Amino acid sequence: MNRLIKLADDAAYKPHFIIASLLSLGFVILGSSFTLLGLFVDVPDYLSLAIFDLSIGFGAISILCFLYVRAIERRPIYSMGFEKDKWLKKYGRGFGLGIGLFTLAVIVGYLTGAFEVSLSISSANGFAIIAILFGFLIQGATEEIIYRGWLLPIVSARYTPVFGVILSSLLFAFLHGGNPGITILPIINLILFGLFAAVYALKEESLWGICGFHSAWNWVQGSVFGIKVSGTTVPGGSILTSSPTQGMDLISGGAFGIEGSIVCTLIFLIPTIILVLKLKKKQ
Repeated sequence: MNRLIKLADDAAYKPHFIIASLLSLGFVILGSSFTLLGLFVDVPDYLSLAIFDLSIGFGAISILCFLYVRAIERRPIYSMGFEKDKWLKKYGRGFGLGIGLFTLAVIVGYLTGAFEVSLSISSANGFAIIAILFGFLIQGATEEIIYRGWLLPIVSARYTPVFGVILSSLLFAFLHGGNPGITILPIINLILFGLFAAVYALKEESLWGICGFHSAWNWVQGSVFGIKVSGTTVPGGSILTSSPTQGMDLISGGAFGIEGSIVCTLIFLIPTIILVLKLKKKQ
């Protein structure tokens, strides 16, 4: 049995998949309510995003999930994929891979004429870029904690790994269903990212790597290349500006950003297939 699933199998309580799905949404809804604290503080948009939306809001989601795992499932937090063995190496490798694959997507977009890329570092707020990086470190990790660190293994332990992968991927896509610029291709890509993240976590039997990947992907997308993150513009400026070319939405992703492009479809699909083959070979 995969170690990520085996550790979840030790839980005192393994919920029905419907209850697990509702719990995951409950963590998100309750935790996100803490972002309302930002309404009472007058700070620049980038600080509001970094502190209240990304750090406090998503941090609260993680804490709720951790409390549930400790109190109800009666198992340690490390059992959610946070074992100490080579954790820094795994995180760093995932972080680098996230930067590398996103940069590849932008290069393809640029070479095909879907993007015009220009330097904009002079108008970027360096402090904002750092603050938002810190926020994305929490945000990216939180989404992985809920869907790949908790939901995937606990459902896999009660049912099957395939069912756990599919359910966690569909719920992850559902979580982003109300984002600006959402269309059918972004939805497909969100599901594909969920599949990629799930098999990445299962392959490493750890959450460290995919946490690093997710955070790096979001940060480099918004604060380095100046591209919308799942339909949302990141405030505070960016090191580069990537302007989509009109009529090239299939490659640029249009209003949703490059995550809604055929380029990202391939970037998520190909590594997923490779990881699945490696997992089968390992069994």
